[in-house]
Amino acid sequence: MKKWIAVVIAIVIIVAVAGWASSSYLMPKEKRSLTVAIWTGPPSMSIKDFIPKFQAKYPYIDIKIHYQGGAGETLAKLRAEKANPTIDIFFATESAALYSAMEGLSVPITEDKVPNLRNMKPEVLATGMYEGKVSWIPYWKGYVGIAVNSQVYDPKTITSWQWLWSKDLSPRKLGIAANFWFGGYQVQHIAKIWGGDEQNYEIGFQKLKELAPNIGLVYSSDADSMKGLISRETPAQLTLYDNVYRSVKEGAPIVVVTPPDAPVFAYYDVIVAVKNPPGGQEAQMLFINELLTLEANEKWCNLIGNEPVIKGSTTAPEIAAYVGFSKQWHPDQTIVNKNWPTWNDRWTKEIQPLLGK
Repeated sequence: MKKWIAVVIAIVIIVAVAGWASSSYLMPKEKRSLTVAIWTGPPSMSIKDFIPKFQAKYPYIDIKIHYQGGAGETLAKLRAEKANPTIDIFFATESAALYSAMEGLSVPITEDKVPNLRNMKPEVLATGMYEGKVSWIPYWKGYVGIAVNSQVYDPKTITSWQWLWSKDLSPRKLGIAANFWFGGYQVQHIAKIWGGDEQNYEIGFQKLKELAPNIGLVYSSDADSMKGLISRETPAQLTLYDNVYRSVKEGAPIVVVTPPDAPVFAYYDVIVAVKNPPGGQEAQMLFINELLTLEANEKWCNLIGNEPVIKGSTTAPEIAAYVGFSKQWHPDQTIVNKNWPTWNDRWTKEIQPLLGK
């Protein structure tokens, strides 16, 4: 009888240990800290809204925010710290995410570690694939349009993207993003406005040279973009819809226009899981998993003014004008990264000296 009792006790212990081992991934009890790299402005506002709920559920995981000026800045940091990174989760542009995957700075994200991956819209998730694996997670979809200060320009009169080249914006009344944003998307976008495409982009450089006298601001941050618009220093800009959305909510006289003669540039900002995360992969993946709930993604996108990516998600009525354009294009990141060094060199040598002249 004692032998049978001993056997039963041993079985109970084995089952308990096995159960603990299987659940230890989902419920890591050891105190740890995760560092998340993200932009200032609306993105950091949204993650600050998400963190309290996450930490209420997982109080042993402390979240620290690393504010990045741009995804390229954090990419350079990850390259320098490759052996011992100080970042766990990297909110990035698609081009920076592709570089991270190609250079072994990140790890694929799989359903066994992030079960909520299955919640994502399949067509969105497909844009995060590299070598057959989900190598980054597109977390929100945004768009770029022509934003104008409506006290200076009547948005109803802007019926073509080619208005950007008009005398209305001469001299130096137009703002555009620094060339590193989206891996030089201006080259591709301007090529499309004038009949070219991603691979036939020479016309993009030609038209950038013609546009240069109208350019009075090359902004490197969301805040600089909006400051130029509101102050009327550059009352027209090629800029992000989510920037405009936040500013309009705060009372700024800004309207964004997407003329019908060329598609709207659509992009994803994405989540990258850094390789060898200092806070541990279990906590890293748990954080990503919690982001991929319908509630978290909808709330995030409604705060920031972008399009959600989870199946069954809806957009708040006040954001309807800022998302979901029928005529849009999304860049092929392999083309972007292949051409970026050449585009950047040509921007520096051929376009930059002409700006505002």
